[in-house]
Amino acid sequence: MAWVLVVMGCIHCGATFVMQPHLNFDAVWFFSGGVAMIAAGLLNLIRIQGGKGMARPSAISVNILMTLACAAIV
Repeated sequence: MAWVLVVMGCIHCGATFVMQPHLNFDAVWFFSGGVAMIAAGLLNLIRIQGGKGMARPSAISVNILMTLACAAIV
């Protein structure tokens, strides 16, 4: 699922240029959503690979925050 999140983030970033052809606040905001998905997916990949220290709590925190953000959007 971490790789799916990274791929979906890349698609989301790419869709920015289709949905918002001109650079404006909405385009930057939309693009940043894709970047957040990519970051969350990569953080989960680090945790899966046996990341030490703060990798596990960070991944859990990011997953909770992303879930709350998606729930708020819906």
